[in-house]
Amino acid sequence: MNRFKTLVFLTCFIALTTTTAFANKSMIGNAMGIMQQIADLADEFNLTDQQRSDIRGVVFSYAPVLAYKANAMMNNRQLLIENNLGEDQVDEVFLQEIADRQGELLSQIIVTKEHMKKEIRNKLTSEQKDFVDELFTALIQFRLAQGS
Repeated sequence: MNRFKTLVFLTCFIALTTTTAFANKSMIGNAMGIMQQIADLADEFNLTDQQRSDIRGVVFSYAPVLAYKANAMMNNRQLLIENNLGEDQVDEVFLQEIADRQGELLSQIIVTKEHMKKEIRNKLTSEQKDFVDELFTALIQFRLAQGS
């Protein structure tokens, strides 16, 4: 059951750092949510106080960039909705422009998140890294089994 609890916490942590989650909350709200998840996971990962502090620093250093880009994605969606309201035809040029912007922003978010994850990973001991790898493998297997 302890492993299941950890898997649930890890899934929630991942959800908190996705584009949609960042876009729907303020930067401070996101950072606080992530901090709570780190606190919840700290015991599972046997994080030291120094590791917790270091990881918080990493998250806070990336949060503004991620929040800004996610907010820009939400603004683009809003522009697309506003542009299409009451229209019977698709404005292909505008649609492609928004799609290109969204693609670029999403690409930047993915790259930034991967850098953040690696910085966090580098704060862990080899045993903690093995534990994280095991959890992610289990999460991937769970998602594959669910068809998502």
